[in-house]
Amino acid sequence: MVAIKLYDIETGHVETLTEVATAESARAWLASFGSGGIGANDVIYTTEITRPARPPLARVP
Repeated sequence: MVAIKLYDIETGHVETLTEVATAESARAWLASFGSGGIGANDVIYTTEITRPARPPLARVP
């Protein structure tokens, strides 16, 4: 999973815009988003989402 985030340089605010399954999906999303434009003080970036492993379920006898 890949998170696409927006960082506002002026305010320091970070917002997750969306989450996609693959890096290729992220590139496609960014290409379509980029046509709408972003502010001069905004940075769009991606990060890999790492979720902690779930503990095993308890077995009921």
